[in-house]
Amino acid sequence: MRRLSPIFDELHLQLTTAIAACRDRVRPEAVHVLRTTTRRLEAVLVCMEEEHPEAVKLSAAIGTVARQIKRIRKAAGLVRDIDVNRKLANKITEESANRAERSKLEAIHKDNEELQCKLRRLRRKLARKLKNLLGTAEVDLHRKLQRVKRRASKLTDQKLAPLEIAQRWTLAASVKNRRGSEADIHEIRKQTKIARYVAELQSDSKPAVALARRLQRVQDAIGYWHDLDLLGDVAAKQLGAEALLTQTIKQRGEAALRNAQEFLKLLTN
Repeated sequence: MRRLSPIFDELHLQLTTAIAACRDRVRPEAVHVLRTTTRRLEAVLVCMEEEHPEAVKLSAAIGTVARQIKRIRKAAGLVRDIDVNRKLANKITEESANRAERSKLEAIHKDNEELQCKLRRLRRKLARKLKNLLGTAEVDLHRKLQRVKRRASKLTDQKLAPLEIAQRWTLAASVKNRRGSEADIHEIRKQTKIARYVAELQSDSKPAVALARRLQRVQDAIGYWHDLDLLGDVAAKQLGAEALLTQTIKQRGEAALRNAQEFLKLLTN
């Protein structure tokens, strides 16, 4: 099992690099790396809080840095959602147009052109906000991460068990799944992300790798539904609920929800 301290240092460096890349230019690839790195760093913080023998002394420092990382992740997530919405809307438009009657062909393309225009404007606004946030948070976040590292210095000689933590988070998600509401599925999506990234910290364990892969499949299915759900809301707001593209997206979302509910069964397998 890898020790946690070197992983923390590695992710700290990756986060610094990702922030610099996004401040230079808020490209989709840079935003993706920034979000993924913050997720993995959050997984390390979860391990510290749940397993470190002096977690009480660490909790204040961890809580402070976790809140700032969450703000960055959420701001990056808003930009990422726009990028995904645009690609998904184009894909749905192309696929629907191939099957649509000639009378509907022009309407669905027109809907998509209008939606793409509005999403481009919204992305520029959200990208500016992300760059501004990163500009003000970069130095302070580095200082807070250094503080956590100093207070968790005993981790250098301690091996932790990410698999056990990931299993606990997976169990919590499976219990919530028994109720099966859409609100629960949103929470399950968050819990499975944490569980997956924590499990991936124990890359030398076959059970941990297997759990991470299983959680990835659940996460992908729920994530696709979540993306369609967000896109449906955006389309309804920008185009209206009766627009052909909005209705098509909603239909896709209903099918994706049923598929996600099937994949949730993997949590207990």
